[in-house]
Amino acid sequence: MNQVIMAFWILTSIIPQDRFLLKGFIRDADTGAPIVGAHVVSRNRQGITDAEGRFEIEVNIGDKLTFTHIAYMAHSQVVEDSNPLNILLHFNETELEEFTVSSFPSEEKLKQLILDTPYIPSQLESNLTNNLNFVKNIYRLGNHHTQNSIANTAKRMAAGNGEATFFSTNPSMGIMELIKSFRKQSYIPMEKPGAPKYRLDFDKLRRARNDSTVRYSDYFE
Repeated sequence: MNQVIMAFWILTSIIPQDRFLLKGFIRDADTGAPIVGAHVVSRNRQGITDAEGRFEIEVNIGDKLTFTHIAYMAHSQVVEDSNPLNILLHFNETELEEFTVSSFPSEEKLKQLILDTPYIPSQLESNLTNNLNFVKNIYRLGNHHTQNSIANTAKRMAAGNGEATFFSTNPSMGIMELIKSFRKQSYIPMEKPGAPKYRLDFDKLRRARNDSTVRYSDYFE
């Protein structure tokens, strides 16, 4: 007999009690107004209030319910019976940090603020400036190379070598620069004493601008 009673007690302790549908309302503690969208959460169930603040949730006796809303402080309560619940939530007052509101500056002040702001060039502008300086250096180097080549050519011709080769970054302009260097003295300089000086024919030089048949050898008398 005792064994039968013990078995019955064990079965009743193992088999969970029947769940039931618990109903209730959630309202504002100060105004009594229904709170819409409040959450009701148990260990394995949850619900939400409707437009009138009502909720329904399946629970067991002894379950712990938690009621939350973003604008209110959370509240917890243990289910003691199946009677409807009337939950009151208190408004969660959040203290804001102090801040200052100022008017927008006038157009004159805004312009002055812009002018007073230090200018910091961007990386792109710095790269453009560096590239421009690099191109200028190349131009100066090329012009320096051309002038040296013209000077060496004139020196070889003055020595009576009969021919000379010069290098230029712009061949057509290089030839004209060579002729201009001779034009300053109106003849080709000669290093050997008593050597004849070849004078330049400036009329042919002027005609050469529009006449492609004139040869460079015709520039000299």
